[in-house]
Amino acid sequence: MDLQFTPFCAWQEIEKYCYLDVSTVGLLSMPVLGQAPGISFERSAPFAIKLGIALQLTNILREWAKMLPVAGSTFRWLIWPCLD
Repeated sequence: MDLQFTPFCAWQEIEKYCYLDVSTVGLLSMPVLGQAPGISFERSAPFAIKLGIALQLTNILREWAKMLPVAGSTFRWLIWPCLD
């Protein structure tokens, strides 16, 4: 997925990328963050996966915020194919 650039034209594509990239980070965070008493791993896992997705989205937005002043409108090429 990272070997060739493909613009994300829908939220589902971004979410899938984040899921495949870092959902395990959320799952591996569970023992560190802990679980509520009486709540099973299986019940907590979907929330941990969403945590991993949120962490990756935060990374993406932080990188864009750093690059935007330098790149300016050149970011249009990232979504241009989606505007057709």
